[in-house]
Amino acid sequence: MASLELKNVVKRYKSQTVLDNLSLSVADGETLVLFGPSGAGKTVLLRMIAGVIDPDEGKI
Repeated sequence: MASLELKNVVKRYKSQTVLDNLSLSVADGETLVLFGPSGAGKTVLLRMIAGVIDPDEGKI
């Protein structure tokens, strides 16, 4: 069983889709690394995982 699971997560701001249909699971003991260019959605993803913002679709 995953300690963190995202299913079909979507986040949009106005007309821009920041995260589109993201699904992933991270099991106990695993390490997840997020990297990418500015504007790729890394901070948005972390804020959703922390519960600061809600996804427009999907679930965490």
